Amino acid sequence: MKSAWTTRDGARWPDGQPEAEPERRTKDGKTNLNDEGGRSVRYAKLKDGAIEFAPRKIHMDGAMVYNPVPDKLTALGYLPVVTSDPGEAPEGYYFEMGWAEQDGQIVQTWTPTALTEAEAADYEDALEDLGVIA
Repeated sequence: MKSAWTTRDGARWPDGQPEAEPERRTKDGKTNLNDEGGRSVRYAKLKDGAIEFAPRKIHMDGAMVYNPVPDKLTALGYLPVVTSDPGEAPEGYYFEMGWAEQDGQIVQTWTPTALTEAEAADYEDALEDLGVIA
């Protein structure tokens, strides 16, 4: 006999595990903080070039709101955060990470920066110590 799976909202799948969880919604019917790919979306503000992530609870309209939905976060000036992978740094360079506001989002930026001679020598020494190069 096959077992049935039951989700938190009571949906049942008699033939085993469901292919995907049903979309979760907040009490007011809005979707949660996940993007189309199911990845969690963070919200933040930029202050003097530094990122300040949104708190998990906010005071709004005289009430404490736990796990606020995007509409409430954007009303307080928070924007969605988009992260990225810097890729491979060119020979003799490394990437300095930063943040910038672009098109209503906070985007992670990567600036190629040349290694100084001392940094390059330290890097080579570290690779030799690790046995990566001879």
